[in-house]
Amino acid sequence: TLYGYDTMRLVLSHIERGAMTRDQLARALELEKDYRGIHAGITLVHGRVNSNVHILKFRNNEIVNVAEVKVD
Repeated sequence: TLYGYDTMRLVLSHIERGAMTRDQLARALELEKDYRGIHAGITLVHGRVNSNVHILKFRNNEIVNVAEVKVD
């Protein structure tokens, strides 16, 4: 899925910037804010949960992104 692709690109970007151990990667991801992926935004500052909520609707046999809301 595109969300999985965005997540992997996010993880790899932190590895490229030097997060080489599990602890370093976890710390880097805890501070992630406003990462823009192909599918959606990712903000992980409140733990391991994406604080960006995506409002979707199904129309004409397609899933349409209606809005993206940040939950603080």
